[in-house]
Amino acid sequence: MKQVKKAVDLEVLRKLMQDSRTHLAVGLIKKVEVLPDKSKSRALVSVFPDEYEVVADQTADVAGPESGIHQTPEVNDLVLLGFVSEDEVYILRKITNTEDKLPQQAVDGHLVLKALSGKNAHVISEEGVLIGSGGMSDPAEPLVLGAVLITMLGELIAEFDATLSKVIAGPVGTGNNGFAVPTFPQLVTDLTAIKTKVATIKTKYLDTEATSIVSSKHKTEK
Repeated sequence: MKQVKKAVDLEVLRKLMQDSRTHLAVGLIKKVEVLPDKSKSRALVSVFPDEYEVVADQTADVAGPESGIHQTPEVNDLVLLGFVSEDEVYILRKITNTEDKLPQQAVDGHLVLKALSGKNAHVISEEGVLIGSGGMSDPAEPLVLGAVLITMLGELIAEFDATLSKVIAGPVGTGNNGFAVPTFPQLVTDLTAIKTKVATIKTKYLDTEATSIVSSKHKTEK
């Protein structure tokens, strides 16, 4: 990414950098790129108020080998810059503006982690993602796996449905003379109605996305 500066602005920067303090400025993201080795993202930033351009590296609150808390900036983001030298500039923070409305939960005082519209939020760990109320010990209740649950319930419903069918078809016993005893007609009617309800429940909660017992958006893994 090419770094563009006006000569007069370079002189201003040199004066600013005569001491060892880090200087702050506000800028507008013009272009963003991630290095091929994914070691960092950086952006071309127009610095206010003079609108000269610098290349600034993105910083992170937490970072490690393919880990940490990361989100690359976007074009037209308003950011706070830290100048260590005229050639060493860092994006310290995103600055909210009139387009970046706070989530209502944050307005109400809650802690909010929310991805940009159309983007996923990834919470990833090779060991485990623990979700709890913040007690003295780690939460120990395992999460239910939706796809496995659907498979299990589908199999149970199939077996239950098969059992109803056998009872409806009869025979349900052997009479005194050794003849098969058919299912009582009213019981056949009642069990047939139950079979219909079971089929409706399966369709509603296992087969229909809008009313399924599992989320169509949020995923986990075994």
